[in-house]
Amino acid sequence: MRAELAAVEALLAPWGKQVFYIEAKETTDASGVVTPISYPYVLLWGSPGLLRADEMDGAQDDLNDMLGVTVAALTPDACLKAVDKVRSYLLGKQPLANGRHVQPLRLVDSQRVTADQSVTIPATNSHPYFGVDIYRIISEPAIEST
Repeated sequence: MRAELAAVEALLAPWGKQVFYIEAKETTDASGVVTPISYPYVLLWGSPGLLRADEMDGAQDDLNDMLGVTVAALTPDACLKAVDKVRSYLLGKQPLANGRHVQPLRLVDSQRVTADQSVTIPATNSHPYFGVDIYRIISEPAIEST
């Protein structure tokens, strides 16, 4: 699943917003420079990867799982706009993962935009908002040409 997550992150790179996996937190580079979380941002999450054996050899090497994509923003409207933008980068797009054939991403579920009560933005004393999309991600070993 690591290769597929990196490939999904690469699809989002042109947007220029922060992309996190599992947890959004500020980062510190090697020189000690801290990069705080900035809104909007994307949080990718899911299982380590459900592997299936779809070929006759019985090898569990086909990834067929769900990928959660949470988009966080400062207001409900900003969240909806950011979700639309993220969808423009992901919906129907084919992530490119080394040694894997990844099918185009398909949106299979979406959850309502909600205030994140666990976070308070100090400058405004308000809560950010988030929306969640769930994509089906299917990836198989790439067939080597002879």
